[in-house]
Amino acid sequence: RRIAATTLGITTPGVEGALSLLPDDRFEKTCFHANGTGGRCMETLILENRFDIIMDMTLHEITCELYGGYCSGAVGRLNVAAKAGIPMVVAPGALDMQDFYIRQEMALPAEIMSRKHVYHNDTILHTRLPQEQALHAVDTVAERLNRAKGRVILLLPDEGFCEPSAKGNPMYDPACDAAMIRRFHRRIAPEVEIWDVPGSINGKNMMEAAAKAVLSLIETPHTCTTE
Repeated sequence: RRIAATTLGITTPGVEGALSLLPDDRFEKTCFHANGTGGRCMETLILENRFDIIMDMTLHEITCELYGGYCSGAVGRLNVAAKAGIPMVVAPGALDMQDFYIRQEMALPAEIMSRKHVYHNDTILHTRLPQEQALHAVDTVAERLNRAKGRVILLLPDEGFCEPSAKGNPMYDPACDAAMIRRFHRRIAPEVEIWDVPGSINGKNMMEAAAKAVLSLIETPHTCTTE
């Protein structure tokens, strides 16, 4: 089976861990860097029927589509796979943050300084989205997944959607995480399965849940009736 996955540095451990649990003799695995180019490339290949299943665990390009950021360039993410009816495992990886190209020695704008933030390296700054924007991002994802013609499993970790936002790290915001998870449960259609997962997106529980979800989709790849 040909599987496509999305990742960023801040979701890589969870994605790679999940892929490592899927046997190499059963899966051909291709990973795309969700940096504005990678997501666009993956969806072009989906249109060419190159994949049998999608493990889309990094949705940061949707945040950039809505609010701008360093990883802009992939507009309309999720729509291609949803329309094609390809089975999907989805997680809101890095949906909760916005990134900027700002050198460490530069003064940060007051609006950014008021957010939880951390430097990824000398030039890329990760910032936590305000809750109102984060909930709008959830609504956007839900709207697109609800149109899926194939089976979809949505994984929701309860202790952080990316490494800087994980419990114990600088951008951890449990109140916003809980609000986003509640919003997903309210907005996702019944045809989309939601699996609530203890821990962060890079934790062992998420790795195991993602691999289990992929295997579940292959065993029962039914098509839903969502228009």
